[in-house]
Amino acid sequence: MYPNGKLASIWLADVEEIAGLPCTSNDNPFTIRFKVIHLGTDRMTYFYESGHLSQGMVARDVTVQGVALHKAQVVRLDEAGKVIVP
Repeated sequence: MYPNGKLASIWLADVEEIAGLPCTSNDNPFTIRFKVIHLGTDRMTYFYESGHLSQGMVARDVTVQGVALHKAQVVRLDEAGKVIVP
């Protein structure tokens, strides 16, 4: 949590649609949900203090803002919500 009480990061056991991006922290359907914390912090979903999505792991192949993203790819977004292409 940020000092102002807003969410900074979270583990997602299931798929959650956030800012048009299907996010998850778990790309293995056989992993027991409570064990998701063993997968590494890169798989966490992060937010800017403004509440906008900062980083998420893609739950399925999808095209967002004209950028093809693949399942289990970690994606970063700028504060305006634009996908940052590496």
